[in-house]
Amino acid sequence: GVPGMALEKPRHKIVKDEDIFQKYKDKITEDRYIVGLTDDGTPVYSSWAEIPHRLIAGLPGAGKSNFLNWIIFQFLYANPKGKIYITDLSGVDFQHLEELKVNVEIAKDMEECKELVEKIHKEEYQKRQKLMQKHKVNNLPKLQSKLREENSRIYRTLWIIDEASDIADADRELQRIVEKRLSEYARKGRKLGLHVIYCTQFPSSEVVNRQVRVNCEEKIVFRLSADASETVLDQKLGVELALAPTGKAFLHSSKTAGYVNTPYIPIPDEVPVEKTIWRYV
Repeated sequence: GVPGMALEKPRHKIVKDEDIFQKYKDKITEDRYIVGLTDDGTPVYSSWAEIPHRLIAGLPGAGKSNFLNWIIFQFLYANPKGKIYITDLSGVDFQHLEELKVNVEIAKDMEECKELVEKIHKEEYQKRQKLMQKHKVNNLPKLQSKLREENSRIYRTLWIIDEASDIADADRELQRIVEKRLSEYARKGRKLGLHVIYCTQFPSSEVVNRQVRVNCEEKIVFRLSADASETVLDQKLGVELALAPTGKAFLHSSKTAGYVNTPYIPIPDEVPVEKTIWRYV
């Protein structure tokens, strides 16, 4: 910083989930969702088809968990028969989804996590591989086209690892299983329609290794310490991100880079379902 000059916080635009959804819901598709708005109100989109995997980082209270709910809502809205698997070893952050009876499965402890990882491998990964071999295609759109001819469908699948440091602190067997599957899905997930969101509050090199950083082509970083943000982004934005208000993140991908304001999305245990946008799923 320059002596005598105050550091300017990144500007923050308050974004309401209902406002952005009602205005742009026709833009939310099976392949695309809205990240948020720029300061001038322009919507920022992301594509599952173009960028299969994501890394989301942020300190507690910075907006990371809220943003996950925003992604989950849009995924379910556009893909009501698509499946979401969540590894949440805290066991408390996604209880509202169980109450909503949506197509989500949550692992809340180590044993459930091991079972979930193997279930994804057998029922999603291997099943899609076999279907592609059978129909002699090499990506999800081509497979979907073939299956429509048989009056059948297959949908994108999302695996969310809510707190990566919990995996890093787990027993070696669980770490080995998760790392092995992450490596496979990172290389082949795009063509299979199997996507990973890797989230953490503490993005140290032990929690977010080089393989994860490379394979997660899109990174959404909320408020972090200067050193931590540079570990994730490989660029010096630490001071700005350390001052970022709740809900504001830096989005970096092969398609775009810049600040984005993500909307606050109330969960039904705070507000009745009929008063939230969850009523649309």
